[in-house]
Amino acid sequence: MRSPCKGIGVFVLSVNFIDKPRDDGRVLDPQNGLKVLLWGVSLTVFAVNFRHVRKYFADPVIRLFTALFLLALLSSAFSASPAISLSTSLGILSYIALATLLVEFVEFTSILRTLLLALTLYILCNLLAPFVVPDVAYMVIDPSTGELRYRGISGQPNTLA
Repeated sequence: MRSPCKGIGVFVLSVNFIDKPRDDGRVLDPQNGLKVLLWGVSLTVFAVNFRHVRKYFADPVIRLFTALFLLALLSSAFSASPAISLSTSLGILSYIALATLLVEFVEFTSILRTLLLALTLYILCNLLAPFVVPDVAYMVIDPSTGELRYRGISGQPNTLA
């Protein structure tokens, strides 16, 4: 796979094109469904290749991150919105799985170039968003005044930072 494609793939799961919250009560919209599907594919690839990456789970940092996943998974049972908490914990596990697979099968310089390309693309998309998709780039803070806050393609201003 060419590096630009990998760069786009790295940040595309964080992009948010649907304004939240939804009024129709649905938790799984098409975008979130795609994220869960891609996380599932990532976890499947991880499971098939687990024998190659098993050694990384001896590292204390990886163990701590895995404990974070287990805590997030457990917290979904007590959450006010268990589907969202469960999907978040699956996302955490998916990123742990992806990271261990990358370390095992991809050269460090390739990983670094891909991350830098993804960050550059993300910054450029955020800079272009007000001109291309202003209704996505800004969120209404106060409906009575129409005050807007810039969020770019992140879906939430705090995520943009």
